[in-house]
Amino acid sequence: MSAQPWEDADLVLPHVQAVVVSIEDIEPFQKEALEWFQRVPMGAVTRGPEGAILFVNGERYGVEADRAIEVDETGAGDVFATALLIAYNREGNAWDAAATAACCAAASVESEGVAGIPDRLTLQARVAAYRRRLG
Repeated sequence: MSAQPWEDADLVLPHVQAVVVSIEDIEPFQKEALEWFQRVPMGAVTRGPEGAILFVNGERYGVEADRAIEVDETGAGDVFATALLIAYNREGNAWDAAATAACCAAASVESEGVAGIPDRLTLQARVAAYRRRLG
């Protein structure tokens, strides 16, 4: 399956709070896709081991990936998106949510399948270490 333009973006975007896509999803039409993030409060473009781009009210910020020894990358972008939305819903802070998502996604690639997805305490420790590393 190849990436396709989002035909219904104009209909959907006025009704959403966040959009998360992978760079592979939007690569052929990146310029048009990046305009979506001007129309939502928060969004992200995942870029695998290169981290993510976070958009907050249309402003662009880099999110560094957490260090990981990759075993199985399957689903890491979905884990990032899920963790981002849960953390943002809990705390209301997009930057903290992005750090949580980066750490959760990195942990998820360190084991096969869903086995690497951390529990809450493990994730909190990983986020604390990530923040210390980044300063």
